[in-house]
Amino acid sequence: MRKFIDKYLHWIILSLLCILLITLSFLSEGYSGGLDNIYHYFFSRYSFKYPHLFLDLWGRPLFTILTSPFSQFGFNGIKIFNVLAGLLTCYFSYRIAKRLKLAPSFLVIFLVCFTPLYCSMLLTGLTEILFGLVLVLAIYFFFEEKYILSSIVISFLLFARNEGFILLPLFFLAFLAKKKVKAIPFLFTGFLFFSLLGSFYYKDFLWIIHNFPYSAHNPAYYKSGSFFHFFTMHEKILGAPLEILAGIGILYLFSLFFTKDRIKRHDAFYESLMILIPLIIFVVFHSVLYRKGLGGSLGLDRVIAGVLPLAAILGMRGYHGINKLLPDTWMKTIILIVCIFLVTRTNFLTYHYPVELDFEERLEKQSSQWFEKSKFADEKLYYSDFNACFFLDTQPGADMRNYSRFEQLHSVNDLKAIPPGCIVQWDGHFGANECGVPRDSLMLNPHLKLLNYFQPDEPAYTLGGHLYQILFFLVLPKDEKADNFSLMDSLNSEKEKIFQHKILLMYDFETISKGIDSSKVTSERAYSGSQSFRIDKQTEFSPVFDIKCSAISSLKNNISIRPTAYVFPTASLQSDPVYLVVSLEEKDKSYQYETLQLNNLNLKVNQWNKISFTAALHDIKSGNDVVKVYLWNPGKKELFLDDFQVEALIPIISADK
Repeated sequence: MRKFIDKYLHWIILSLLCILLITLSFLSEGYSGGLDNIYHYFFSRYSFKYPHLFLDLWGRPLFTILTSPFSQFGFNGIKIFNVLAGLLTCYFSYRIAKRLKLAPSFLVIFLVCFTPLYCSMLLTGLTEILFGLVLVLAIYFFFEEKYILSSIVISFLLFARNEGFILLPLFFLAFLAKKKVKAIPFLFTGFLFFSLLGSFYYKDFLWIIHNFPYSAHNPAYYKSGSFFHFFTMHEKILGAPLEILAGIGILYLFSLFFTKDRIKRHDAFYESLMILIPLIIFVVFHSVLYRKGLGGSLGLDRVIAGVLPLAAILGMRGYHGINKLLPDTWMKTIILIVCIFLVTRTNFLTYHYPVELDFEERLEKQSSQWFEKSKFADEKLYYSDFNACFFLDTQPGADMRNYSRFEQLHSVNDLKAIPPGCIVQWDGHFGANECGVPRDSLMLNPHLKLLNYFQPDEPAYTLGGHLYQILFFLVLPKDEKADNFSLMDSLNSEKEKIFQHKILLMYDFETISKGIDSSKVTSERAYSGSQSFRIDKQTEFSPVFDIKCSAISSLKNNISIRPTAYVFPTASLQSDPVYLVVSLEEKDKSYQYETLQLNNLNLKVNQWNKISFTAALHDIKSGNDVVKVYLWNPGKKELFLDDFQVEALIPIISADK
């Protein structure tokens, strides 16, 4: 039985995991890690058509070359590549565990595969999985004493992900310590290979240095964060079971430095140099980038995924230490099964599978479907979100380099050169940040005509705190003009024809009702009438307006609540949050909570501003439940509130039924 386990069990496990992961891949419409998935997919898919993409450093040449055959079968193809690369990483991690005599070695397959962040990256088109494979393969060859092969493999690491260069000195030191000086020159293999290959296209042997895609400070991404940012995300990255095992593994590894056995001390040194230290250096490197706001770092947790197999091997070292203390009885088997269960369960509790589209991607898909069916589908589209190309990929000529059909906006200046008749797509994430095009610069442009807009059911905020929307404009000739705010009102009216509008509450603070603090009602200023409600620096909440669900409708879903009010801020709200809140509550416990952040609305100081948003109630549990609407002022800003109104939008079709 033991011979069978040693020979075949790891292959059985890998085969079952392959079936599971490929199934999840096909069932997952979404992907972790954001829009970079789509960029890498298009680089890979269209590299045969545009060969220079093979050498694009942002696309990671090694990744583009290896994935290009897979991506010809669509986005699922590139995801399958990552699944296979991840399983190869599991296999070589198993071989490393065997080489280090860590038992039972097959456990490391589960530790690698079901490390929460790593598993979520397996179902993507991102580069972190290939990075991990190259790193683990180089470490495996090192422990197998195939030093030149190890050196060649690790030399390609920076072409899987650019930051791979920070780990090359460790291999230099390791070869030096092993007195394998002949392996050191091969650390330049990858650099020389791609330098020579790219020199034919770029006419520059040092094109890798001269074309490095990241600047030290990128204004669109500059954000200084905490040095301990990645440590605060430890549960999402590692999960408690692996954290505990890896912690034990590190302590066990350190203990070997104090043993009298010279061979064990020797082995512990190289295990630390090849597994523990690269993990620490990589995490610290990205922590410094995020702390200093360098290299376009946004503190994305996924950048750590490439070194997580090393954490899994440390976890295997920890389990090996525990396993040695257990008696050779059925208890070992039970503890092993419990460990596998906890590691697997933690992953599936941390991330949801199959992966769904996030709110930005869902809205991009919805808006692209509208565009594809609209009368403007044959016009050239200038887009801010690259997802537009992805969701229109079935359309002829929808590839990223077909500039006669599609072209990406890069700055507000691009708008001046767009010819009449073309379509501009703007979104609140990439349009407002990467492209640097404010929403109002489009809405106030009389030569752009608003065609349609899309927004999530509840207000959602994206990078930079911008309210997320997608807008489509038609570029008009110079002798034609449009009023986009009137067009927005018309579109709103058209979209809401399917709803019955029911006024639930109107309050103008001209009289004092129950629950209103009369000392806060003032005649100092008012939007209408003679009085308003003063929210001062001691006031955290406005009056709370309660509406019983049975008074709204007999329907339990598809109902929306729209609060509207006028506010008069006496100082800018940019620095402190103020929220307009809709809370659906059962016995004073909220089970749906929606907000509009006033500090993201660019409200004008010392004048009245209208604020409003629509909150879709998902499922009302009971007619006895209550909708509460109020203003929350945790930043203790001073402002005046007037003409508070709450209306319900009730589907006419559903109501008729």
